[in-house]
Amino acid sequence: MTTNHEWLGDEQAIRDVLARYWRGIDRRDVALVQSSYHPDAYDDHGYCKGPIGGFLESLEGGVWDFFENTHHFAGHTDIEPLADGRAQAESYAEAHHLRRREDGLFDDLVYGLRYVDHFERREGIWRIGHRVCVWDWARIDPVGGIPLPTSYFRGRHSHEDPVYAHPRNPGRRISPEDLIAKQACYTALARYARGVDRCDPDLVGMQLSLRGPRRSRRLSGGCGGLHRLGQADRDGPVQLHDAQARKLPDRDRRRSRLRGDLRDRASHPGG
Repeated sequence: MTTNHEWLGDEQAIRDVLARYWRGIDRRDVALVQSSYHPDAYDDHGYCKGPIGGFLESLEGGVWDFFENTHHFAGHTDIEPLADGRAQAESYAEAHHLRRREDGLFDDLVYGLRYVDHFERREGIWRIGHRVCVWDWARIDPVGGIPLPTSYFRGRHSHEDPVYAHPRNPGRRISPEDLIAKQACYTALARYARGVDRCDPDLVGMQLSLRGPRRSRRLSGGCGGLHRLGQADRDGPVQLHDAQARKLPDRDRRRSRLRGDLRDRASHPGG
């Protein structure tokens, strides 16, 4: 019988599988998409229904050639445990598909859909056994705006994308220690976003490690609780030494600098 703590680890493993699937679709990594399914899985994407092999074939030389870029944004996911190492999940998502028009501009084919999945744990690994995509609405948006500056790192359809520097869990149950670390990362990301949108440099700064050069900064859990992704600091949160604290600009100066940065970036995408 699965305990509550074990199920929390299984539930996070299922969420990780879903994230790996969407990453594989948008990074055009067919092996990563395939790793989200069991070999005998069934998939219903509307235009393609049947064994997972058919869906994988439709991506290469089909979907990925037709669209310039895709971007899947996941909403809430409800996961319910079933008996005998099975679970069902419903994931809300908004899927963007950029298609270049003859005039060189783009249309964005936007779909509101839900992924209704049956997961199975085989040999300790959770993967999708049966999937039906439920399409709730669709629209086409003309894409305008401005080009990204050359200094912005562009997403890659290859392992050159920085996300591939992160270790990937193959779908195994997440340990309690890693669950705590993941939750600390989620909290830090939420606080960072809140700080950016509320123009609060103190809150933003609290989520960034002060160790090492800027390019090697890592998310911290709250006030510096994580120094490396996926590893909690068992010695407690990092405390700033007096010398470090004196080097930090006062609150007013940082707010003024942030407002200046925002004005400079008014015509470019934000944080």
